[in-house]
Amino acid sequence: MTPDNVAAAAPPPRPRLSGPVPVEAYNKKRAPLFLRPGFLTAVAAALILAFVWWSSRSVLPDSGLYNVRIGSENIAINFAGSDENQARAHLNIAASRLYELREMQQRGKLPQAQEAVVNYEHHLSSAELLWQRMSPPALQTAELLYATSLAGQATFDALDGALTTLPAPYMHDVTQALGAIGRVTGRTERALVAAGRDPAAVLTSLAAEDTTLAGLISSAVPTLPVPTEPTDPPTSTGNTP
Repeated sequence: MTPDNVAAAAPPPRPRLSGPVPVEAYNKKRAPLFLRPGFLTAVAAALILAFVWWSSRSVLPDSGLYNVRIGSENIAINFAGSDENQARAHLNIAASRLYELREMQQRGKLPQAQEAVVNYEHHLSSAELLWQRMSPPALQTAELLYATSLAGQATFDALDGALTTLPAPYMHDVTQALGAIGRVTGRTERALVAAGRDPAAVLTSLAAEDTTLAGLISSAVPTLPVPTEPTDPPTSTGNTP
């Protein structure tokens, strides 16, 4: 086939459109936002996440949702505001961990509560660091730190018999927590005494205001009143007491 025949067999070029683009091309009606597939998928995912978060608020360490609870608590702390408010949020969560340890022991599931031990130490130490960087260090935060560290000591004392059966890695975490308890107790007690506060009177005052702390430290301080009704672990982490 000659070049002339190839050119003759080729289809003619399409005519180029001229003039303005029709208005209808710009005014094509779009589906409402709530009917778009991406929007519905996002809403469904948000609802699922909200349900999982709500379901995890009071789970214990043996639950598959426990890490979800810990994650949501950590997020809430970031929205607590000032260093003092964040320290209080850390201590509220630390108190929750102590209640969980006691509950797990009562259920015969203490070996499954290792994460609660680690998390208690984390929140206690985090609150201590926040307190130390305050200028000047807040006395009320020192009081809560002191009470929460003594509550931890009382809790581990109550668990003493059961702790002997735990594996070595678990006991290592317990030792780490006890070390943090001793450090925080010593530092805050010295700060209270230097400020002219009687540590025993501080505990009595806090226990009268907060039945959560009273229930945790009453076994360590015999002069404190024991709550007549059991108290539930605190579930709010973003608000200050």
